[in-house]
Amino acid sequence: MTDWVDKYIKKRKIKKRVYRLQQRVSAISGVIKKNCRKDNFKLLEIGSGDGKFLSELHKLYYKNEFFGIEPSKRLVKINDNVSIKIVCASGENLPYEAAYLDIVVMPAAIEHIKNVGATLTEIKRVLKNGGLFIVTWPNPFWDKINGIFVDTGHINRYGFYAMEQLLINSGFHIIKKYGFMLFPFFNIPLQEFFENIFRYFGLDFLLFNYIVAVEKR
Repeated sequence: MTDWVDKYIKKRKIKKRVYRLQQRVSAISGVIKKNCRKDNFKLLEIGSGDGKFLSELHKLYYKNEFFGIEPSKRLVKINDNVSIKIVCASGENLPYEAAYLDIVVMPAAIEHIKNVGATLTEIKRVLKNGGLFIVTWPNPFWDKINGIFVDTGHINRYGFYAMEQLLINSGFHIIKKYGFMLFPFFNIPLQEFFENIFRYFGLDFLLFNYIVAVEKR
């Protein structure tokens, strides 16, 4: 575990990693703005790591309550943002009461989770009726190619259809799905424009990351 944590911390400082984090923040924030009906909400991130993603998202919604869970005690201790509350726990056993949360997000984490079914059951339990669950994950095609060159640690790969069926079978209602991140290393000119073109022609399944938002009903 220590070796993995050391590698994780080192990678978080690489520019392309920071860029990907910012892209996920932007994508998830866009879904929240369009679909959250509440002015004040409680949000949980599953797989918070050192808290960087949650901290960036909190800057956009600083009046709301932000929580995170992370299985690594060392990464939990690294977080120094007192505005977010990260605890050591797993997605299969969330330390929250039923119907406690308005939003649950899982950016770039579901590909690492062993028991996805149990995690989704827990997410549904802690969400209020009408609550949002937003998940992002890498395009399985590009992820598989990336895995040839580096150890990603990914144990799950999902296409759009597989993820959609997984979430529906877990009792969620799909409200949004699309691909994002045309280039995963740094921002390129007109990237947002070209991403919109891909989505307009239904080619966003070719982009490097996917996002799906669902609602508990």
